Amino acid sequence: MLAGRGMNPSMRRQWLKKRSGCRTMAGQVRVILEGAEGVQRSVTAIYDVGSPVSMVKQSAVRAAEVQPDTGAQFSWGTAAPVGVIGSADMTLRWTRNSAVDATFKVVPDNQLPRGVDALLGNDVIWALPCCVQAEAT
Repeated sequence: MLAGRGMNPSMRRQWLKKRSGCRTMAGQVRVILEGAEGVQRSVTAIYDVGSPVSMVKQSAVRAAEVQPDTGAQFSWGTAAPVGVIGSADMTLRWTRNSAVDATFKVVPDNQLPRGVDALLGNDVIWALPCCVQAEAT
């Protein structure tokens, strides 16, 4: 078939994914966070294309890695502001050969869903070295 035309949407997504090596941006993903001291930890993260910044739970970051944050305050839609504790410069890895440097906002553990340690916002998503493909739900 010419350029995947004539396929149903599901088959086309699979064809594009195989052809381009795209990473699907849906659901949860396991990633490795590496702090400034080289300490690595495996965490569960979610993608959020509606968030301009990435966030990480306080319990997933060593206290020595947290720096005071003087940036803008954020809120969940029209809800109360997010209580930003500080920021942490970290390297985010999916594999040994794929990494993105990012500054994460450190937030209290109750600001992200249970079972999720980090939220990957547009600052990380736009820096990905591959194309972004969203799954239709």
